[in-house]
Amino acid sequence: MAKPETAPATFVVDENGAEGASVPVVVDWEGDDDAEKPTNWSVSKKWINVLLMSTLTLISPFGSSMFAPSTSETMREFHSTNVDLESFSVSIFVLGYAFGPLIHGPLSELYGRLILYHINSLLFILANVACALSISLPMLIVFRLITGLVGSCPLAIGRASVSDLFIQEERGKGLAVWNLPVLLG
Repeated sequence: MAKPETAPATFVVDENGAEGASVPVVVDWEGDDDAEKPTNWSVSKKWINVLLMSTLTLISPFGSSMFAPSTSETMREFHSTNVDLESFSVSIFVLGYAFGPLIHGPLSELYGRLILYHINSLLFILANVACALSISLPMLIVFRLITGLVGSCPLAIGRASVSDLFIQEERGKGLAVWNLPVLLG
């Protein structure tokens, strides 16, 4: 069956959820002047959203770097002298940070970006609390991996979120503000 032609930013879903259905349902904005379309939001609402996304993008890398100075104390607390495990407990976050975007990108296209920001921010907080309450080094390492996976969400989908807010001619300023925390973090 040939794929129906769709306009940019149009998502075609099957009415029944079955493969090969004959009647697709097209989900799109109600026109270029749709008030719910992010490019039509007020300037202040757009910039508040950019600043919120920038803040999330700044906070998540701190989960990696703030732990590093405490590794020797952490290793003493867990009665370990293994230098490799000490390094691994820091770098496992970055491993999660590398693989998280492979999950977040496709999910943001399927379910929307806002729900991913909400879920991953909550999971980021919970995973960091779990790191703080870890009773063993393996437990800490697992939660550091989870923290990296969920902490990568703002970086993975932030650029797309900013691009959703601005028309192409205005997008540069929004992306510059959003990228600043990436450089600071």
